[in-house]
Amino acid sequence: MRTAVLIFVITALTACATTGEGSSYDPNLITAEEIEASVHDNVSDIIQELRPRWLVTTASMSLRSGPGSVQFYVDGVRQGSPGSINKSIVREIRYYPPAEAQARWGAGHQQGAIDIITRRVEAD
Repeated sequence: MRTAVLIFVITALTACATTGEGSSYDPNLITAEEIEASVHDNVSDIIQELRPRWLVTTASMSLRSGPGSVQFYVDGVRQGSPGSINKSIVREIRYYPPAEAQARWGAGHQQGAIDIITRRVEAD
């Protein structure tokens, strides 16, 4: 009897957790909806407003490299900074913690990376 009740409870909780569309929050993602709702027009200000912790520089534990700063990418291509990229061309902004950024793009990402994904213009 206990096993049946336990299975029912686990099944019910799992169903509740997976059926809520849009109910999950990803702290490493700024969605199109968040971008559009922002009062700011450029990516730098949107990141500063919505996820300022992405831009915080922490001391590196590595003796071989300095703390550096977060690296910026646009559609996976390295950029110096987001500059004045207008939000109208941005689909989402994703932060990659240091380990994920280094696995994806290689060394030199002690503070992680931010990838700005643009809206693709479809050819006629």
